[in-house]
Parts: sequence; C-alpha cells; structure tokens
Amino acid sequence: MQQLRMKITEIDREIAKLFNERFKVVKEIKEYKKLHNLPITDKEREKALLKENLKYIDEEFSQFFIIFYDALMNISKEYQK
Repeated sequence: MQQLRMKITEIDREIAKLFNERFKVVKEIKEYKKLHNLPITDKEREKALLKENLKYIDEEFSQFFIIFYDALMNISKEYQK
C-alpha cells in the first residue's frame, strides 16, 4: 500500500505542475479574449477538446474523465471571469 500511495503522490505532483502550466496559458487566453471582446465560453471548442482527450482515457475511466474535464473547463471559465 505504501508504494501505491507514493505513486499517487508522484502523479498528483505532476498534475499540480500541469495545472499550473495550463492556467498560465488560460491567463493569456483571458487577456486575449478581454482585449478582443470575445466570449469566455466556446462550447464547440470544449466539445472538440473533450473528444480529442477521451482518446487517451481507458474506457472504464471515461465517465469519470468527462466529469473531471467538465470541472476543469468550469474552473478555467470561472478564472476568466
């Protein structure tokens, strides 16, 4: 069990790093949208990203990834507000 928990800790560290990288880009997107008076939400883009990224998810985890990705999109949009 200890080894599995250590593995989760390593994965969580990578997720945190990627989250931080992603939000640096989200910040740039926020600034661009504000400058060009663009809407925060782009449902077609969100659908395309979800479809593309589901390719990397095992079928048994796909329903949970959809929930995770929806939350990530909502957090990103909330930050852009």
